[in-house]
Amino acid sequence: MRDTVRLFPDLGGFNVGATVQGDADGRAAYPVTLVGYGRYGSLHIGPKYAKDGYPWDMQAIVDPALNRARLQSSVLGHKRPDIPIFGGFEAWYERCFQPLDDDQRQRQVVEIALRPDLDYAQSMLYIEAGVKQLILPKPVVMVRKELDLLTEAVAEYEVKTAVSSQWHYSDFPKLIRREIGRMAKQGSDPYPTLHKVEIEFSKENGAAISTTPPLSELPHVLQLLESFNLLDLDSEAPEVSGDAMMVDVSYWPGHISGGVHLRAGLDWQPAPEIKRRYPNWDVQERSLKVTFADDTTRPGLEIDFWIKFARSGDLAIRPGRIMVRASDGSGRSRPLTMQFVEDQLLNMNEQIFASFEQDFQAFQDDLRVLSLERYGPIGRQLMLIEEEWRTGNS
Repeated sequence: MRDTVRLFPDLGGFNVGATVQGDADGRAAYPVTLVGYGRYGSLHIGPKYAKDGYPWDMQAIVDPALNRARLQSSVLGHKRPDIPIFGGFEAWYERCFQPLDDDQRQRQVVEIALRPDLDYAQSMLYIEAGVKQLILPKPVVMVRKELDLLTEAVAEYEVKTAVSSQWHYSDFPKLIRREIGRMAKQGSDPYPTLHKVEIEFSKENGAAISTTPPLSELPHVLQLLESFNLLDLDSEAPEVSGDAMMVDVSYWPGHISGGVHLRAGLDWQPAPEIKRRYPNWDVQERSLKVTFADDTTRPGLEIDFWIKFARSGDLAIRPGRIMVRASDGSGRSRPLTMQFVEDQLLNMNEQIFASFEQDFQAFQDDLRVLSLERYGPIGRQLMLIEEEWRTGNS
């Protein structure tokens, strides 16, 4: 297996996918059906399934709005122009799933790539049809009741269900968690000298392509906080404010005196110098700032999580950045900056498909995979924030 986290000293193009020449573990390919081929499905999910040498084989796409010409103009369609297209579940079931024998049905994987208001109903169709491997997009659903019902159905039908929250499968949050602990001089409390945490995940021109501000970007943010072990999402109560284009969330855990502050916006305006640097991109703000008790005036740790990939998904044309203030030996600190690239979606896909090789209970117990059950605290917190945000903007 190749390294999944890479640090580079200089900005440039980084080929992150070409080193794999086949499935290292010799696993047989899983037949995959992709449900939904809009922006998310075609630009983000499709390219990972266009890659050779991995334990998946795209066999069908279900999307009533998809035609052959639009498929063939995408990365996946360019590689696999003749993938069967079905207008809905019924046609897929009759022509693609029902003719299979029991062993073949057991190997089928369905990945849902739809808006969260559609995910519950569509997921239940495939679960009740007998699909035993399911991949769901974050935030999974829009309301707590649907999350609970879907979690119960997954357990009842013993469907190995993974949530595609890429930061769970990344090594990078583990490195950040270790660095925060080191800088905070970890003692008997989790982070005794940690002062304030600020995270913003916002988009330029995001309103046209995203769901609500809480459900668009906060799934990333809460996943990171869970990976950093900064909050107990089952017990923390959020303070929620915002407007139609933005949400602010604050938590006040006892071990972080200045609080944990989250922001997600769909109409973020980058500074003019940033726009001059990236005139043809919709720029994203994906940042973490952590201040410590020894210097509350400036962050001791700053991270820019935004990695920009080329359309193929193989080439990173903008790396992320991490800045740590380090002592120079004279009692003063200086910023140490590094760059990083991680093909998160491909790394996530590899881990999910490896976990499918287990039986249902082993899958549920496997900490490497974000099962729907394990996703519960994040999902419930998201639903709570969404509800309070809607109430405040009604």
